[in-house]
Amino acid sequence: GGGLEFTNRDGLKVLATEDAWVRVRDEGQRVLFTGTLSAGDRFELPKEATAPVLRAGNAGAVYIVVGGVAFGPLGEGPVVAKNVLLTAEAVRATYPAARDVVVDLPVQENAASQPSADQELAQLPQD
Repeated sequence: GGGLEFTNRDGLKVLATEDAWVRVRDEGQRVLFTGTLSAGDRFELPKEATAPVLRAGNAGAVYIVVGGVAFGPLGEGPVVAKNVLLTAEAVRATYPAARDVVVDLPVQENAASQPSADQELAQLPQD
């Protein structure tokens, strides 16, 4: 089937560092999420969502998490971000990695065997 390249295999999340209104729609204009994220809140995209698009108020406080790394912010300060394509490829190509944003991943039961964030970052190409 076409469109498989848009599916959310990477566990994309929308992360807010302060209150921000967010709406996410998929390719068929179905609303996946609408509401206000508070500081530290995150919304994880459903795995089956195809080509989801985000609109956010207070874009300076909104980041997209891809593979455990936050990218963003989506804008400068309290502006509206429109038509932000939420695929790993698009996010990585459009926004800088925000190394100072804490991405609180839930603790894995076998956390000891997981590579640390520092090791993961070391594997990313540096600008």
